[in-house]
Amino acid sequence: MQEIETWRCRVACAPLRKEKTDKSEMVNQVLFGEDVEILEEHGNWVRVSIKFDGYEGFMEKKVLHFKPKPLNHSYHILSHQLVEFPDGRITLPFGAQSEFGSEAILGLDWSINQFLGVPYLWGGKSTFGTDCSGFVQTAFRVLGIPLPRNAYQQVEVGKTVHFANEAIPGDLAFFSNKEGKIIHVGICLENHEIVHASGWVKIDVLDQQGIFNRETQQYTHHLATIKRLG
Repeated sequence: MQEIETWRCRVACAPLRKEKTDKSEMVNQVLFGEDVEILEEHGNWVRVSIKFDGYEGFMEKKVLHFKPKPLNHSYHILSHQLVEFPDGRITLPFGAQSEFGSEAILGLDWSINQFLGVPYLWGGKSTFGTDCSGFVQTAFRVLGIPLPRNAYQQVEVGKTVHFANEAIPGDLAFFSNKEGKIIHVGICLENHEIVHASGWVKIDVLDQQGIFNRETQQYTHHLATIKRLG
């Protein structure tokens, strides 16, 4: 049986693209310290599978270490951190993995606070820029709770909460378009509020109809379902 080669991301945050070109859509990110399996090689580009969730895409091979030396300990970075390496300094985002991180688990409130105000970025999952499901995945991953990458996959996890007024902090609320497709996700908070990435990571009002934006006094997302993890 052939041994699977492990490669590790060596930059703070690498784009994972739909096709093997810089002009292609970014569909995800690979954070520092994340392991990937190379599935195909195309010159300077490789198609990889992220070991954490199996997500596939293309990235430049130069941002990966081949069979890196195993870390003595691998912890999540719990806030932006400037780290000195032999080949230079790197500012690591929340959620990256490094021996310079921490084994502490500070709770969901801490994860959420690291993301508040972070700009929306399609395909992003870091505190440099994130989309809705990337925010949710990283916020929970640091707590040791694995979730799939995309909202339409995350909605398959957990038990259904039938009414918005029964939601508790940490529940996931999912939202659909006119065709019924799941297109958005956020994390329920206390006092009928929700934190989600839409323009930036922010807090809005949640009710049985959906997300209500206090600033515009309008509903922005239609509620499909709420799920409780664990």
